[in-house]
Amino acid sequence: MENPYATARRWSALFDLPMTTRAGNPALRIGDKYFQFNQGNSNALVQLDFLTDTAALKGQTILVGEGRYAFH
Repeated sequence: MENPYATARRWSALFDLPMTTRAGNPALRIGDKYFQFNQGNSNALVQLDFLTDTAALKGQTILVGEGRYAFH
């Protein structure tokens, strides 16, 4: 997204979630997890990264339409 801070502020207001930063990027806290917003060339949500303990998923990327779901 072109302006991750503006997008994070908007999502924070829409979903009533606290805004913070992670690794220098804006993020929303959801329980003990974070939804981090990173700058990119597209002004749309294009990728979600998930941390997983499931060995079969680690290192996998699933494409759905133009969206990417990456498991680390």
